[in-house]
Amino acid sequence: MIIKSKRVNLFRELSEKNKVVFPCGGGGTCGKCKVKVLSEKSPPIQAADRKILSQLEIEQGYRLACHMEGTEEVEVLFESDEIVQDQNTKIILHEGKYAPFLLDPVIRYSKDEQTVFFNEMRIEKLAIKPILACLVVDIGSTTIVVSLVDVERGLELATMTSLNPQRIYGQDVMSRITAIQRDDKKLKEMQTMVIETIQNLGEQLCVSNDIALTSIYGIFIAGNAVMNHIVLNVSPESLGLAPYSLAVTSSQEYSFEALGFKQFGKGIVMTLPNISAFVGGDIVAGIIATALYRYSGTALLVDIGTNGEMVLMDRGRLYSTSCAAGPALEGMNIACGVTAQSGAIEEASFVRGTLRYKTINCKKAVGICGSGILALVREFLKVGLITSRGNIAKIDQIDERLARYIDQENKRVWVDKKRNIYLSQKDIRQIQLAKGAILSGIQCLLQVSETDETSIEVVYIAGQFGSYVTPDSLVGVGLIPQGMKEKIEYVGNASKAGCYIVALNRRIYDRSNEIVDSIQHVELSYLEDYDRTFAKATVFPIEKEK
Repeated sequence: MIIKSKRVNLFRELSEKNKVVFPCGGGGTCGKCKVKVLSEKSPPIQAADRKILSQLEIEQGYRLACHMEGTEEVEVLFESDEIVQDQNTKIILHEGKYAPFLLDPVIRYSKDEQTVFFNEMRIEKLAIKPILACLVVDIGSTTIVVSLVDVERGLELATMTSLNPQRIYGQDVMSRITAIQRDDKKLKEMQTMVIETIQNLGEQLCVSNDIALTSIYGIFIAGNAVMNHIVLNVSPESLGLAPYSLAVTSSQEYSFEALGFKQFGKGIVMTLPNISAFVGGDIVAGIIATALYRYSGTALLVDIGTNGEMVLMDRGRLYSTSCAAGPALEGMNIACGVTAQSGAIEEASFVRGTLRYKTINCKKAVGICGSGILALVREFLKVGLITSRGNIAKIDQIDERLARYIDQENKRVWVDKKRNIYLSQKDIRQIQLAKGAILSGIQCLLQVSETDETSIEVVYIAGQFGSYVTPDSLVGVGLIPQGMKEKIEYVGNASKAGCYIVALNRRIYDRSNEIVDSIQHVELSYLEDYDRTFAKATVFPIEKEK
């Protein structure tokens, strides 16, 4: 794709006009906005260019679009077709398992008072009982899931999903916080984006299920802390700066009108409470969906993503923590990494010395998504292509049949040489850091609660990414301790499932803040010897191929 633009506007041309999504949102750290300058006069080389691009690439005219300066017009070639194409084919997880609960909806109609109530609030006086419906919403950094629920029957009628349009400001929450810090007008823009997406999906759901828009009396939202702040038009800047404090902690209730939901008539928007700056309402929903808050023994909830969140229930006490796993587990900041799209490598195995891989929708390989990255690392560890310290093995140290997979000069392991797909030494280090963060978080929760991994009876794996990763990969790369492999239970989109329960049970709705107040949040950086715990957790387990 060839683009002509003023240098200073080039990144905006790519992200806003051409709808290309870049993981760092223009921070100059992901390198995905690399372009080749076709104009005779090359733009000056910036520090970000030298950090991300090789000297050869710079000499060949490559630059990062996000760091181009000046008002002169420039013509560039954007070569990353896989980022442009197929972005809307991402597989969005919307199903989630949830514990049994009694149907006692927050929204109800009193025949005696001829009034629709939202909990104890009077919403609308009607002589004839209307259909009562609500929307249950999971707002993730990458995706938005909206379900239409028949309140009185407790029936989920239909679900629709969308990619979060805020992604043009960056794939992760810190990129969006940075965008707001640079320009406070971005907060309102991001809020409008997400509200319009919810409205559009909700309207389509109502029309296709023959439900009047005025029958929607509640919108229940579970999102991470940053998403919760943005949807309420509250600046999340305090979440991006030490001491990382919340502006919004408890559950919030706003009228539709106050937040700009205009199509649905009268009703209330409710957001689930946040635990900490990096453990938000989506995790509270997960605690509710799994009934972790009333689990009698010892159980663990893990949501794996750019930010890893963990909650431990140990004999009546709840502990939570979070860690910065980084975007590598979602295919970002990886040389050949892509999102979970058609053609992304999602699983792999060695068969008689030859690597075989599987792609999403069985399409031609375009790169490696998060589950594929872990599967490849797992397999490379098994056959000795990677050491426990994360180093790419030397050719003279491995089976001669496997020597063709190692490119020692460029420090990478080939996945598909023909299609130029590989894992580099830098990629492997990124995975080490991510797995070390999550494993050390689990270990520290066990340490603080004075229990051990053998006491864990069940490990709930939640979230978009976690649900596509096999137990073999979770344990094989050491994200989860080996002893927990047989205890893993996938709960899917626990955020939406928990939010659904909150909408349909008044007691749980009222208890959501109490649950948060009962949680002991553990800040890993404040723990003694955490650095040593983290360093040990980065070491890969070695399970030799049988």
